[in-house]
Amino acid sequence: MAAKKIAKKKVPTKTQPAKAFSEKQWAIGELEIDNSLDKISLTGRLDIDKSEEGLAKARELLEFLNDTVQSLTQLQNKKLLMKDLKDDNVVTRANPFNSGKLRSI
Repeated sequence: MAAKKIAKKKVPTKTQPAKAFSEKQWAIGELEIDNSLDKISLTGRLDIDKSEEGLAKARELLEFLNDTVQSLTQLQNKKLLMKDLKDDNVVTRANPFNSGKLRSI
C-alpha cells in the first residue's frame, strides 16, 4: 500500500512591517500604508480592540511608527532633514483667461 502524502496546514506567520521610506505598501486592518521614498501616507481606519488581534495590530503600527521616527531623527542628526518638502512638479503660471491671476497646474 502506497503511503499517503499529508498536506501540511499553512500556519499564518506574523508579517514584519516594512522599514520606513522603503517603497512598500501594506495594510493593518483597514488602515492602508503607502510607504514611499519621500513620504508615508496612512489612509483608512484601524480598529484596535481589547483582544489578541487588537494587540497585534497595535504592536505592528507602533513598530512601524518607531522605525519612522528613528529614520527621521537620523536624517535630522545628519542635517539631511528638509524643513519643508515642496512638490517640484507644480508650475505656477498666469491664467490667460482670468485677467492675470495665478493658478497652479
